[in-house]
Amino acid sequence: MTGEIAAIKRLHGVCHVKLVSGEEFRFPSVFLSERPLRAGRMVDSEEYLAFVRSRALPFALDRAVKLQAMREHTEKEVAAALRRSAYPESIIAKVMDMMTASELISDERFAEQWVRHRAKSKGRRMIAMEMKQKGVSEDTAQRALEDFSQEDEIKSARKWAQKLLRQGKDVPHALQSLLRRGYSYPVCKQALCGIPDEDEM
Repeated sequence: MTGEIAAIKRLHGVCHVKLVSGEEFRFPSVFLSERPLRAGRMVDSEEYLAFVRSRALPFALDRAVKLQAMREHTEKEVAAALRRSAYPESIIAKVMDMMTASELISDERFAEQWVRHRAKSKGRRMIAMEMKQKGVSEDTAQRALEDFSQEDEIKSARKWAQKLLRQGKDVPHALQSLLRRGYSYPVCKQALCGIPDEDEM
């Protein structure tokens, strides 16, 4: 649709264009340097977005690679970041195919690293929930959690239990804190030696 530009706004790397007709469209603002737009001028939104699609792949791929260089991300996280940057869905799909084919991104690798990092302060249930929120499949998450044994989980819980008790917290308070961190009740019980059974509480 061709129309007169009413306003142009840049926000977090995304250009938002509003036409006098009320139509709006958006795209990564990097393309403004190649095809400048000005308020008061005419623009064909469909033609402009076609131009963006024709040029977007290397820019989107570069964005995805930079995200991975910062830290390991899941496929869902990278796709969401590209979507927030207003890259077209067709371009996002191509980038994800390229990233997975070259093993620049791997949910399995992310899950392994996530478990190693989070196992220092969280229980299995919390870690599994976090990975699900980040787009890791249940099977992949469970495989990654296999290296986090119950003994390791008890050691992690005991560390936090001791910290809480040193801070003057009582056992019931410490128990609730550990449960909120995703530790199971049996694990909490062993970490807090001497607490009563559930039916005694």
